[in-house]
Amino acid sequence: MSTFDYSADDILDAQFGSSHSSQFPSTYYGALLTAAPTDAGGGTEGGYPEYARSAVTNIDANFPPASGREKTHANPIVFPTPSIDTPDFTVFAWYRHVTADQGLSWMYLPVPVSALAGKQLFVPVGAWTRSIP
Repeated sequence: MSTFDYSADDILDAQFGSSHSSQFPSTYYGALLTAAPTDAGGGTEGGYPEYARSAVTNIDANFPPASGREKTHANPIVFPTPSIDTPDFTVFAWYRHVTADQGLSWMYLPVPVSALAGKQLFVPVGAWTRSIP
């Protein structure tokens, strides 16, 4: 079954952005992982003492309206600065909660996020996308 373009954009907007439906959270928590989860969960998250998921309010300022069957984020997703070097993060995921393993989506980052002591970690604008084929 195929989806019309305008319906695909509506579906994405129902999950991310100011018009999100009530079944989706008002805040998402971004996570960096060194090993990917499966669709059932898991993966290897964090890896340095200061690590914490990044809270992002689910509004259009952070998730502009979908276009062309694709949704992305409008601002860098910032994480605490590590005090030690750790392996590069190659996976990004959105979770419903700050600590619980209730993931919504994950993807391999197009460019790994280097985790060096004293260097601010962030996922650059547009690095995360969600699309409906």
